[in-house]
Amino acid sequence: MKTDIELKGLEFELNDITKDILGTPNFVAGSIANILRKSGLEIEHKAEKEQATVIYWMLCLYKEHGSEWRNWANKTLKNIQQNHEKNK
Repeated sequence: MKTDIELKGLEFELNDITKDILGTPNFVAGSIANILRKSGLEIEHKAEKEQATVIYWMLCLYKEHGSEWRNWANKTLKNIQQNHEKNK
């Protein structure tokens, strides 16, 4: 079975990390989408759109940072939150 997927140059293997990313539940993705919106990212307020956008964002982080993607995601989300609070 072929487990490599390519999306517009975003190629990754189906492994434990990508399965975790692709398996992100909509309620988790919704919370992350709300934070990403604070950075100016326009995401439709529909669960499916939020989930798709967040999963794509996570896959991009994984592509760029490998197994450290989650640390980068957490740092990014924390920075967005902090900047948003400062600028209230």
